[in-house]
Amino acid sequence: YNFIIRSDVYADGLTDAIASVTSDSTHSVNTNYEFRNSNNELIAQVMPAGASPVSGNITAKVWLEASVPTDNGDKYVSRHYQITPATNSATATAEVTLYFKQEEFDAFNTANADGLLLPSGPGDASGIRNLLIGKYSGVSSDGTGAPSSYSSAETIIDPDDNNVVWNAAANRWEVTFNVTGFSGFVVQTKNAALPIKLNYFTGNSLGKNNIVKWQAATANGIVIFDVQRSASGDPATFTTIHTDNPSAENSLNPFTYTDTLPLQGDNYYRL
Repeated sequence: YNFIIRSDVYADGLTDAIASVTSDSTHSVNTNYEFRNSNNELIAQVMPAGASPVSGNITAKVWLEASVPTDNGDKYVSRHYQITPATNSATATAEVTLYFKQEEFDAFNTANADGLLLPSGPGDASGIRNLLIGKYSGVSSDGTGAPSSYSSAETIIDPDDNNVVWNAAANRWEVTFNVTGFSGFVVQTKNAALPIKLNYFTGNSLGKNNIVKWQAATANGIVIFDVQRSASGDPATFTTIHTDNPSAENSLNPFTYTDTLPLQGDNYYRL
């Protein structure tokens, strides 16, 4: 069984606030899964799990950058992490939870407006799907936590969408995933050529409704279509209003979506 523990009941001066400054914490994971800085602010949670559960002392560090960083052409969220077990750091296994603020995702989306976006809010399913963890083994060579400061290649972790959770009571995002080996972690999205080509994507108005139609020319059979809408056409303002998840045999069929409640004024659609 796999348990994820989230609690908003605190004692002894603890707070549900996440770290407000670059900071770190070191202690034994055998006695406490939560890592907090000297202000009792939450940095991360590490729970022993998997084939070779992490044990003993762990150092969890969080960096908070003033703006959205770019490394080797890739942007990542300004809050990023390094988690380092004192022993077996290359092979230890665990369930890790990292914490983020909505404004940090918003800043990333503004800086990455031409790319894939992180969730704009709790209901943004496509943004949640886009969220990826970049993992870099070892320790940052210059203490910056930037991806290029690690000697290892990047490993991409795609968290289960159900484990990318908005905690409304604590006003934070909680991203939980399993790892083998540690230790640098960044949140990002990745642009890649889609395994699909379209015959057409068209739209027209009919009375008070707007109708969009599309058909794929080729697909790998594993396709989810999100119809997104914006009032301005600004890439950062599109939100998903409809999703089709066809079976493999139906992925090349024509699709139609009728927007029965279009926005006042202009409506921009994308697929």
